[in-house]
Amino acid sequence: MHWISRFVLFHNLRDPQTMAQEEQNQFLGYLADRLNVSRARLNQARQALAFFYEDVLDKSPEAAVA
Repeated sequence: MHWISRFVLFHNLRDPQTMAQEEQNQFLGYLADRLNVSRARLNQARQALAFFYEDVLDKSPEAAVA
């Protein structure tokens, strides 16, 4: 849940259902470029987002509705 919370906070509390792959890439880029997180932690964040979108929201991250 940690990575999902950070993802939502990064995007100013926007509803995750309105966000798609572009927003995920922005967040992951921020983690890698600005925070210099390790590859392992970056992979954790990527996998958490994939799980959240596919298994919790039951949708593909590319199919978000604005």
